[in-house]
Amino acid sequence: MALAGVCTLAELAASGGVHPVTIGPRELVVVRDGEHVRAVDRRCPHESFPLDLGRVERGAITCPAHGWRFDLRSGSCLTLGHDLRAYDVEVRGEVVLVDADVPATRQELDLAAESLLGALELGRPSLAARRVVRLLALGETLANAAGLLVRYGATHADVGLDVEAAVAADVVALASVIGDAGASAVLADVAAAVAERLARAAPRVPADPATPFAWHEEGVEATLASAVRHGDAEGCESLVAGMLAHGVGVVVVLHGLAPWARGSWGLAVARRAAALDEVTVRVALPVAAFGIAAERARRTGYLPGLAEADVESLLPAAVAFVTAAAAEPLGVVVPGPFDAEIAAALIAGPAETSRGLAVCLAAARAALCSDDVDVRRAVLRFLTTRRRERFVSLRSLPASPPG
Repeated sequence: MALAGVCTLAELAASGGVHPVTIGPRELVVVRDGEHVRAVDRRCPHESFPLDLGRVERGAITCPAHGWRFDLRSGSCLTLGHDLRAYDVEVRGEVVLVDADVPATRQELDLAAESLLGALELGRPSLAARRVVRLLALGETLANAAGLLVRYGATHADVGLDVEAAVAADVVALASVIGDAGASAVLADVAAAVAERLARAAPRVPADPATPFAWHEEGVEATLASAVRHGDAEGCESLVAGMLAHGVGVVVVLHGLAPWARGSWGLAVARRAAALDEVTVRVALPVAAFGIAAERARRTGYLPGLAEADVESLLPAAVAFVTAAAAEPLGVVVPGPFDAEIAAALIAGPAETSRGLAVCLAAARAALCSDDVDVRRAVLRFLTTRRRERFVSLRSLPASPPG
């Protein structure tokens, strides 16, 4: 048992007998129940409403929002619903101690995920950052947390999947280099960027999945290539959704999207959307395909190379590097020169804009998947250049694809 002091009896009384506390990633309420002191999860499992104003009587607390009642000793729901977690409590003199050092249940992780989604929906970057850190601290995997951000980006995107959400996949890929603490910090930056980019965005209506008849004659790759070439964004989304639903492999889908998307920002986004779990791929890849077909401008051939770029062209050079790297499947991070320096630059927070952060992450991943020392050195220069100077050419960065 790992008891931690959370409040005094005087503080509990001053709060009316229901006192909210935080222990590490956990939010609890300490409750005076007659002669006893109890502790349970702070948020109702129904809609995450805080129990701070709950009514306490006969050994139970009632949520003020919808009337769910919970036994304070066990956390059991006394109405029809999910239980709360109850914690061991000890009172020593005037100090209340609680043991919150217990593994999170799936229900707790789901509630923490819902609270993160709430912060994204409200468009509150700092709150989204704190909540993704809390989700990871409770024990959620980095891949699941990243998938949540990508799915949110896909279901709330206006035109195609935003790169701010897609680079959550890069954090997963870079975890072996930046470590668990670094990955948590960088994913928090990504969550803040998504909240800023999609602040109060309405949910997106997905396209109806196409049936196999749509690609029966020409085949998967030719049908997709034609949709991209003609800029049929809705058709492309429908095709990819249908193909994935009918068992067409992700690699085949990407092959179909790539020929007319080489050098595009959209292909870099799609490769990242395809790198996570199956549920995320089915949600995000069709939206990324929409963005590929909608994106008209091609950005290769006139943007500078990253190694030769002067200070004012570093940002568009990094974009060109990322989009060129997307012409081939994303590789795996390989040990090599400048690993530690690039990791330190990412953890330090290399960007001052949400889209700038996305470029930094994407460029770092592409560099660390390469064994080219010059490429790694150039990306490190990009990440460590003074922010104001690096982002002078922010107008050169591709915005969301035109509709």
